[in-house]
Amino acid sequence: MRVLESLNEFSRSRGIKYILIGGHAVGMHGYVRATRDIDIAVSKKDIPMWREAFSRLDYNIFSEVSAFIQFKSSKLENWQVDMMTVKDDIFEELISESQEKIYGETPVNLISLKHLIFMKLFALKSDFIHRKGKDLEDIYHLMNKNRISVKTDYFRQQCQEYGMMQVYDEIEKRQKEDGIF
Repeated sequence: MRVLESLNEFSRSRGIKYILIGGHAVGMHGYVRATRDIDIAVSKKDIPMWREAFSRLDYNIFSEVSAFIQFKSSKLENWQVDMMTVKDDIFEELISESQEKIYGETPVNLISLKHLIFMKLFALKSDFIHRKGKDLEDIYHLMNKNRISVKTDYFRQQCQEYGMMQVYDEIEKRQKEDGIF
């Protein structure tokens, strides 16, 4: 993916990092599904440099809210990029637990499975009705492909902490029905 190669070149030249999240990360963790964009996470302190990077790559901002900036290229063959901006201390935790993997031929910092599931829970909390079809499915399949029981302490604690026990209950029900655990 050319855009990831370009982001790698830029990040190395500036001494900044990004983490691959979203649908491509879901696929790298074992559940391959269709996606129409590339999702990355960056540190808030590095936003100006990432804006410069995307500008140099002929990308324009088409949407921006508090924690997300969406970039679209004028070149149809280029993927849309959704950039999640996170507090510096949280980014440091995410990067410390990420793994360097090869995506196609490009090295990327892949978000840890634990943090990917956490992000999916957070997305569900913010917009359960609209995100249930994608994010709930991602969590269910990621847990199954990686042999994670819904009954793990970490997953239950995250669901309780973020008021997402309906997600816990749904995945528990499906794992039982499917004879997973």
